[in-house]
Amino acid sequence: MKLDSKDVVRLIQTHPTSVITTVNEEGVCNAASFSWLSPVSFDPPMVAFMISPKRYTYKNITATGEFVLNVMTKHFLDEVMHLGKESFKDNPNKIEETDLGLVRSEEVEPPRIEEAVVWLECTVNGMHEAGDHYIVVGEIVAAEVDEEFWKDGRFLAEEAETLHHVDGDRFLVGGNIVEWED
Repeated sequence: MKLDSKDVVRLIQTHPTSVITTVNEEGVCNAASFSWLSPVSFDPPMVAFMISPKRYTYKNITATGEFVLNVMTKHFLDEVMHLGKESFKDNPNKIEETDLGLVRSEEVEPPRIEEAVVWLECTVNGMHEAGDHYIVVGEIVAAEVDEEFWKDGRFLAEEAETLHHVDGDRFLVGGNIVEWED
């Protein structure tokens, strides 16, 4: 079956949906959900995510050159959806409207999300235009994982019950489809 260009990307949505935290030039935090992300290098360790230049996160990253990728679990699906659907421009209090806590990062200015199970603190290594989005490549300068979900050098995504966006309001969690209901 042939697919159109908007449906093609749904075939490769396998990385964990995450919340990216940034700060603007005044130090005000923004958090937004992203599912288009990928590791891109072992040495140095790098991760990439794709973003529309229309997003407030894009503005923050181009201004400050830093972000934190926070991997979330199904237990925070409502918060992930809220942060993804609400724009900072329209609702600068969107983080405060969730049950998520912000904690100080080790190496970058944007805070971590306390309830995440993985934290990747990054400095921007490069930004590359790709159609209607930009690929943001970040060098990981500090990383941490909830030790409950790390065993024998492997992240236990199935036990952490991380969210993997499929389409619309549907996520794959541990082999099962979970649908967010507003």
